[in-house]
Amino acid sequence: MVSLAAEYKKFLDEKLNPTLGPAQYAVYNYCEDFVKFWPVETEESKSSGCIPEVIIKTGESGKRALLIVWEKMPEDDGPAKLAPHLTPLDWVLAYSTRALRDGNAALQPMSIHIIDLSSTNYESTFSMQMAASTCEAMPWVKLYAPIPRGRKAYESKFPAQELETGCWPDAVVTLPSISGGNALSRLKNLNHAWQAWVVQSSDHHDLNNRIGPQIILEILSAERISSPINELDRAMITRLKWCGLLQNQNTEIPGGDKQAPVLEKTDILVVDDQLARGWDQVLCSLIGVDYQKTEDTTSEPVVLGTSVAQEISIKGISDPVTLLYKKYLAKDVDDKELRELYLRRQFSFEKPTLLVLDLYLFSGRQVSDKQDWYKALASLALKIETLGANAKEKLAWPGFPEKEQLESIAETGSDDELHLDTALSLLPRLCALRWPSVPIIVFSATRRREIVAKLTDYGNIFLSSPKPNVLSVNATDQVSAFVENWNRDLRAAQGLLKVQQEIINLCRDVSCPTAESNSKSNNAHVIIAFDEMGNFKYNVRSAIGGVILVCWGDDEDGAISNSYRAQEFLRENGVNFYNKAPYYPDARIVGKEIDSIIGKKSNISGKLKRLNESFQGDVALSTFCLWLDGKNYASDNDFFDGAYLHGLEICVELIVCELLPCIKGSKTFTWWFPAKMANHWDDREANKAKDDAYHRIMRETGDSKKATAESEKILEKMKANDLPESTKKAKISARRFDFRYVTESRTETVGSGGHAYSMVAKALNKRKGAEPVIGNTKIFRSRKIPYGLCNGINNNQHIHWQCPLCVNEPPFLDLHKSTTRICSKCRTEMIAEYSVLGHLADAVLPSRGIYDTHVQFPSGNTGKDAFFADYCFELEDNSQLFDFVHVSRLLDANRKADALKLAYKNYGNPFFKKGLMKSGSFAKADLQRRVRDELRNIAPYLSGNDIIELAGLPIRYINPSQSAAPIKTGQITGKSSKPKGAVGKGPQAPRQAAGKPQEGQKDNHDPAKYRGVITGFANEASGREIIKASVRKLLGIDVEIEAGISNTGRPKLTFDIITSDKSILAQSIKDAFIAAHEHRVNLTLNRVAQAQ
Repeated sequence: MVSLAAEYKKFLDEKLNPTLGPAQYAVYNYCEDFVKFWPVETEESKSSGCIPEVIIKTGESGKRALLIVWEKMPEDDGPAKLAPHLTPLDWVLAYSTRALRDGNAALQPMSIHIIDLSSTNYESTFSMQMAASTCEAMPWVKLYAPIPRGRKAYESKFPAQELETGCWPDAVVTLPSISGGNALSRLKNLNHAWQAWVVQSSDHHDLNNRIGPQIILEILSAERISSPINELDRAMITRLKWCGLLQNQNTEIPGGDKQAPVLEKTDILVVDDQLARGWDQVLCSLIGVDYQKTEDTTSEPVVLGTSVAQEISIKGISDPVTLLYKKYLAKDVDDKELRELYLRRQFSFEKPTLLVLDLYLFSGRQVSDKQDWYKALASLALKIETLGANAKEKLAWPGFPEKEQLESIAETGSDDELHLDTALSLLPRLCALRWPSVPIIVFSATRRREIVAKLTDYGNIFLSSPKPNVLSVNATDQVSAFVENWNRDLRAAQGLLKVQQEIINLCRDVSCPTAESNSKSNNAHVIIAFDEMGNFKYNVRSAIGGVILVCWGDDEDGAISNSYRAQEFLRENGVNFYNKAPYYPDARIVGKEIDSIIGKKSNISGKLKRLNESFQGDVALSTFCLWLDGKNYASDNDFFDGAYLHGLEICVELIVCELLPCIKGSKTFTWWFPAKMANHWDDREANKAKDDAYHRIMRETGDSKKATAESEKILEKMKANDLPESTKKAKISARRFDFRYVTESRTETVGSGGHAYSMVAKALNKRKGAEPVIGNTKIFRSRKIPYGLCNGINNNQHIHWQCPLCVNEPPFLDLHKSTTRICSKCRTEMIAEYSVLGHLADAVLPSRGIYDTHVQFPSGNTGKDAFFADYCFELEDNSQLFDFVHVSRLLDANRKADALKLAYKNYGNPFFKKGLMKSGSFAKADLQRRVRDELRNIAPYLSGNDIIELAGLPIRYINPSQSAAPIKTGQITGKSSKPKGAVGKGPQAPRQAAGKPQEGQKDNHDPAKYRGVITGFANEASGREIIKASVRKLLGIDVEIEAGISNTGRPKLTFDIITSDKSILAQSIKDAFIAAHEHRVNLTLNRVAQAQ
């Protein structure tokens, strides 16, 4: 059927344009010739200015008059209708604006005549409502109505009589061919009025969703939408450009964060019902991946774009119902599974994932689909709310307090004005609760304040980058602000993506066992023998090291008996001492220097291998070493043994708490510690003074005897003055660590004669499992290794003997010395009790004076096969090790979240996934295994704020059930579960029995004034800030801090504060310094007076 407009066009052509000769008038059917009015911009058309065909033909016509016959518009199948904004009057307004701004492309004055046959179909459009103002602003435009409807805007009725003569009325005013003029400002006002009209229209959201993607791409990258768009979409963009509401393509965006963050190894899931309109291509462009055109994104997520180099994949889905499945939000699960998913928050993605969510997801679909969706979400929210008060406290973020609204939505699916904000907020809130470490970027054009308010407390929801309103104000400005906000959200999301990645790595990690129990028995006896090397004070490397022998047996006595037999086997095979290093009697040559294993590998490997062969797998021998630097222990400069004892403590903790738990079954222990020999008098200054005096006298007299005598006197005088004070300090040090002080010339022995118990007890203070270890220890020994010929034949005074059958002797009883090898109790032949392992422990460390090598025995392949490598470790005493030990202590103290946060922040090695910093040829012990196993169990239960803190983002939500009760100014309430510190703490005082305080003591919970003194900090300014921040965070008050010098000449910071439990305050300050990587501070809090 021929349209009315086609008949009119034919009629006008016949009347106005003769068959012969050039056309006098340019006559067009607006609907059929739509693309001739709104040209498609191509690379070729850009160079020519993209001139509409109708303008070119009008310029070539004799009368330079354009006649537009308008009956209807092209078909419009989008959710938002563009046709009402692209009528002939809209075209005239847009093109006239361009012509007056840039010059008329027709190059001649011209007039435009619109023959309106549209009846009342477009009466409500802006162009028809504003027709009078439009025609007044553009006098070169005339409207004609062949079917009069009483419009005052029309200048005249249809010129039927003129047509009979073959002409058309001329316009009084024509569109000028040059730019400028007063008319331009009037047209700009009309364009802004149209823009405001569009923004306030009821379909504005759908209209923005439809046209926005192409505009954004035009502005950002001059790309065109790959998805099919019709002629109306293109015409709308052209109109915006002609009107000056959209700048030229690829315009430089002023200011802001234009550089997009670079994502790596990330899956991005986009939920948006408008993806096919071009938003998929926009997101690919924003993230910087190659766009892949897809046919359907409705039922299941499909790939929208990828980056192989960055390992990024963007998947999209337009139908959100898939998110209700068990893999995602899990609507149809029982309460047990719901608790598992929303409280334990099992991760359901294979890679770090970013969610991009639209909120309006049912444009153009059946109302029933939308209602069913809201019903399902509200029902799931109600199920979560009914989990119980205790469960709700464990949710990562706030729950759903809008119970009445949820019940109404669950019943009706209503999203009326009363329920709209709650309904739209349900999807992002449920996703945030399900995956608190997944960043969720809300990618919706809505800016409703009530929705924003409901989502603000969810720390992983980002609301700064809603879809830009490209039809509001200037599109380029809108896109510029959007890109800046998007990049800001994406940059913040990177922190959460990193947390996700590390948690995924942690949860997927399958650690290799450090060691397994012997297949024959679950009873083991463990002998740990220590030795030391270095002075532990000056700027040289020192070390604590040794060996571990694990022996299995059918029962406890059998394991202990095997341990004695193994040691005797080693001794009889030549592993013992002559003077300063282990030698082998079978290698001795009379009258010649005897080779040691330091200088000659000899057959030690074979000897040790025979140990394994003889005991058929019932023994395992390993080595360990910890390197220390005395300069790191400045806080203990007054005591020579600070670094030494710290090294012993750390080794004991690592062995007992991290290594030995991998040995299954029951265990008993024997401990051998070296008797620490160290100079308590620093004679360096005295020797320097002696040398200076010697050289001075030699220069003055040239008498060497006099110079020697006088310089020796100076040395003796300085020694007489300094030695008593040094000896006093050494005695104080010994008492401080509960060790006996023994003077030997200028050295002292720490840990002599049975005080090894104090060493173990102190190292395992408050550690989980410490009591069973101490209770199951059969022997505690700390003594000098008997350097000398200890082969059981000569020099027996150096040897202690033990009966292999009388194994239940008290661990603190000095074992008797004997010149015979027969037990006085059971008449059994005894074996050497001094432990050949002490000799091997000494051999593990480098020679005296060689401080920059790894453990020397076993080294390379020497003895490698004879040692159980999975037990062996060699570590540096550095900040990473300190953090690791502190994490382990925090786990023991049930401070799980603090432990995980400290492990996550470990110096570029989150969760110690790369292990501790190992060195040596075969130090393979996975000491971090137990800690990582515990962290793996903790990770899914992290609160939302813990995750946000790990990501380095600001915390927005304070859980009322987890927040502390109001604290009175200057007071702290509660008790502390403080873990043991790292350095310089003496034996713990006996725990006071519960009940009334002893006479002369104050109740621990009575407020008292304390004076805090901190030394050992790296920087005074940062130290002040750390103290102030800790006190402010805990008490909400500011504290005054004074700087000064301690008695030992070191800087100190002093402050006074009132508290009822100093332990919480002390731990808070210490943790703050640890978080700032200052591990060597000393804090003392001494009571000054009772608070008033």
